[in-house]
Amino acid sequence: MNKYVLDTSALLAFIEEEKGVETVDGLLEGTLDKKSKIYISTVTAIEVFYISLRK
Repeated sequence: MNKYVLDTSALLAFIEEEKGVETVDGLLEGTLDKKSKIYISTVTAIEVFYISLRK
């Protein structure tokens, strides 16, 4: 099983459909069939939340 840690830029690329969205989407799809695990730090979650509020 592959394990990945997503940072703020990866999550924002996914949310805002920017460059790299296909890569992040593929990683997230891998979790559905249990081929991979995704980890997100608390700080990353807070940063994404804060940035989303500002927009």
